[in-house]
Amino acid sequence: MSKPLKASLATLIIITVSSVFLRYDSGYALKLVKAAETQTPTQVQATGDATHDQLRKLLLERKEILDRIAEDIEVRLKHGAGTISEYEQAKKAALLAGIDLCSTKSERIEIHKEIVKLYRELEAWTMRRHEHGQGGQVDLDMAKAARLESEIDLLKKQLAM
Repeated sequence: MSKPLKASLATLIIITVSSVFLRYDSGYALKLVKAAETQTPTQVQATGDATHDQLRKLLLERKEILDRIAEDIEVRLKHGAGTISEYEQAKKAALLAGIDLCSTKSERIEIHKEIVKLYRELEAWTMRRHEHGQGGQVDLDMAKAARLESEIDLLKKQLAM
């Protein structure tokens, strides 16, 4: 088997496995984002203290896993197998997981700016789908409301600094 064929086959297997995994529990991404939203920032630094170092290691591992899930869903979405909602939930969970790794308020604000960027992209994506007859006005209004909510949240965080 040629190398390009092996690479294509490996990519197809990864997409298929991701698809099966996420279809098995379609609410998995929602569970992740809800769990991430209920966490309060812990600002864990590497301190030399074994407990803090272990916590930071676990937080990093969680962030890496959530990033991978969001990337997998994005690939599925580009191949017509995922949904915008799954991607939104997984990407937001990954971004929120990064807040626990921040050491300053300004770093946390940067993550909230990334969340606003995500919702702007999702709104634009929804607009393009709407223009092509996929999705109705309600979908567009929901995307806009979500973007506005993320912008309001960012401004509140900035005012609290």
